[in-house]
Amino acid sequence: YLCVQIAQDLAVHPAQVLDNIKLILESIRKKDNVRAFVVGSGESQSIIRDALHDIINKLSDEPATKSTYDTTPTIVARLQERTNNTNRPIFVGLVNEGSRNGVHINNSEGATYGDTDPDKLLRFLSARLYGGGGAHSMFMKTWGAGLAYSNGLRSSINQGRIIYYAERCPDLGQTMQFVVDQLNNAPYDTSLAAYAVAQTFSGVRSGGRYTTRGEAMASDIADGVTPDVVKEFRLSILELSKSDNLYDKLHNLMPETYGEVLPGYGVSAADAAARSNAYYFLIGPEKQLAGYEKYIKKAEGETTELHRLYPRDFWLTADIPSN
Repeated sequence: YLCVQIAQDLAVHPAQVLDNIKLILESIRKKDNVRAFVVGSGESQSIIRDALHDIINKLSDEPATKSTYDTTPTIVARLQERTNNTNRPIFVGLVNEGSRNGVHINNSEGATYGDTDPDKLLRFLSARLYGGGGAHSMFMKTWGAGLAYSNGLRSSINQGRIIYYAERCPDLGQTMQFVVDQLNNAPYDTSLAAYAVAQTFSGVRSGGRYTTRGEAMASDIADGVTPDVVKEFRLSILELSKSDNLYDKLHNLMPETYGEVLPGYGVSAADAAARSNAYYFLIGPEKQLAGYEKYIKKAEGETTELHRLYPRDFWLTADIPSN
């Protein structure tokens, strides 16, 4: 396939190649494609304003043509074709024989800055009880036990996802079982409610470079994450923090919240996938994946299957003639 593709590419006349590049550039050079920001003093901005306008005015006023893409999940389609299984895969492992360690990447739906529903925000806070870098956190516990390097339970407000991530695991099943056991045996600690609330305000940019902070602020505004939106979200969190028995509410939500990213704890993976678009992705050698498959069969049921992916499943290919 690669040889045929290379041969076809070499057969294209250089003039045609240049014309193709020009077409691509023309499709990009549209004013409505531009997202720009300036970080600097008012004096500096006034000096360069005319030059910036000149650059923008050289772009076309014609509206950009939005590309439409096939919505078929290509990698899943290849997996289903190879296995003759049309069910949506829930547990998927990428086989990587170049490493002896394994990686967990589990996701489910979470809250974003646009969410102010109390029930959703309680779930958001619950996901932070054992997140972060506190001494009680799953990051510190797992790292201290030598069962993962970078790891932890996270609630990404920008992505709107609850995440469990762990890399360089010596044994995928052992790492997951350790985290589940830690949560099952966690002591009753009402001080963790304040810890969870405090993490909501930990995402600050004051330590970043000036230009990096300016770019991030500009992107937030362009994406609709304005200061007013962030303020309303954080005020909603502060209002919840005044609730009676806040810790009990968050603690009771742990099986539902963490269960969606931790197989063997709380809700089943099948229910989490249907309800919150949860998925469970692993990377590791076949020996690691086989061991983890035993764990999920024990935790989720004997019919649970860990589907294997291979690097070739990620190739972007097209139908080309062989002559």
